[in-house]
Amino acid sequence: MNAEQAKNLFTELRAMLNPRCPLPMNKQKGTKRTPAFLTGLVNMIVEAHTQGLPCEYDPRHLVAFSRNGRLVGTLRAYPNNPAQRNVIVAQTR
Repeated sequence: MNAEQAKNLFTELRAMLNPRCPLPMNKQKGTKRTPAFLTGLVNMIVEAHTQGLPCEYDPRHLVAFSRNGRLVGTLRAYPNNPAQRNVIVAQTR
């Protein structure tokens, strides 16, 4: 997907879903400053499928998965060791 396709999809989805989730801007300045299309698309899709459940959109926070109110796993993309670049998945039972 190129930038123009991403922009078109973002605009279409935004109009269709009317999201309340955060749609962050990229880090550019001036006329190049636009929404961060991929992050915005992901946030809108997540919001559309969470059925009103609370969701933390800040990527610096730990993602936790629960089933029937019990923790079943966590996912973290920022490992303690900066040399590690893989996503860490920890499962609890």
